[in-house]
Amino acid sequence: PRTDIAFIKTHKTGGTTVMQILHRFGYLHNSSFLIPHHNINDLYPYGLLYPQLYLRPIQHGHGILTYHTVYNRPAIVKHLSENSTFFTILREPLSHLKSTFSYYRLSRLMDDYESTEMEAMIKFLEDPGRYDTKFNTQNPGRPISFTRNPMALELGFPVQKLRNITGNPSSEDIKDFLETISGELDLVMILEYFEESLVLLRRLMCWDLQDILYLKYNSYEYDNVTVPPVLMDRHKQWDTVDYALYNHFNRTLWGKIQKEGNDFREELHHFRDIEHKVRTHC
Repeated sequence: PRTDIAFIKTHKTGGTTVMQILHRFGYLHNSSFLIPHHNINDLYPYGLLYPQLYLRPIQHGHGILTYHTVYNRPAIVKHLSENSTFFTILREPLSHLKSTFSYYRLSRLMDDYESTEMEAMIKFLEDPGRYDTKFNTQNPGRPISFTRNPMALELGFPVQKLRNITGNPSSEDIKDFLETISGELDLVMILEYFEESLVLLRRLMCWDLQDILYLKYNSYEYDNVTVPPVLMDRHKQWDTVDYALYNHFNRTLWGKIQKEGNDFREELHHFRDIEHKVRTHC
């Protein structure tokens, strides 16, 4: 089995559930983890560049990265093997926005203390530019984005280029970014097809089926809301890079599945059956 792992953990995409799978695997295989020194967010966004922010390995070096950090391959391979398996997980952008509003209670940043989070999200979509400075920063040293291409920024899309690409999914900057990420990551999981993604991961890593069994972590319920088509289109204009990123790797995921052959479906069915039993009895 492959044991050297660089998991690029993006926010609000199901990453904590994947993280727990990797922590269990690493514990059982006596792996060394790249761990933040004081706070679980010390590696975010660029903590890997500062030795005081992470714990040094006891012996041979680090084997697994699972904590939040902005993707920077040269910085990562200084700590992990160049032959590590690099992967991440994405989520449908509008679903991601709903989860972000609910989890971080972004209505407070809008000074809206009366609306529900979903009502506040609708208000945001009606005029996203009005709230841009409240939710996002253009500071290259700390590119924080709650609502504007957050997944792309965490995968290394330059914050300085955001102003040039809004509403233009065919821009050269986006094409170059997708080409780079496609060439450097071994797998991009999709939250909406989580179990399919896990089976692909198992096959990629040469793991046993029991290695990918999971229980959900940091999963929160929130009130659903119907977003009018005009606001959905506005979000696609505002969140251009994330939509391009998600659509590209959603297609890539299904292309990989198609190449796996008929036994993939059989394994997926078997995995879901075992998962159901685990949830029932655990």
